[in-house]
Amino acid sequence: MPPRQSFDEVMAQARAGLSAMIRRKDAAGMAAFRSVMAALDNACAVPPPEPPAGTAAEGIALAVPFGTAEVPRRQVSPDEVDHILSAEITMRTEQATALDQAQRDLDAALARYQAALLTRLRDGQVLGALPSRPR
Repeated sequence: MPPRQSFDEVMAQARAGLSAMIRRKDAAGMAAFRSVMAALDNACAVPPPEPPAGTAAEGIALAVPFGTAEVPRRQVSPDEVDHILSAEITMRTEQATALDQAQRDLDAALARYQAALLTRLRDGQVLGALPSRPR
């Protein structure tokens, strides 16, 4: 079982991985890191407060002055971080299987490559010997 990492540790490693992919001009790697960073960032979102039932505002987004609706982001636990990373890895692995069945070999290889990058992120091994991108 990989070690549990904090949200900040994983985001820092994902940013470093994204920078490495940008330097390599690796679009598939960039997409994988951007996607997982967005998923982690979305997990920090705080749902908007519910308007009182029976009011005219129910179900309608209200216009508020800039900055007045700002609230602190919610803290994401290491278990949640691990769950998000595992879900992203599983999604790409399942996608690779479906692409193999459709005989789309290059696309399947790219999905497996992205899963490998995200597995390294989950395991805390982003930088170092990165897997080679399928061509």
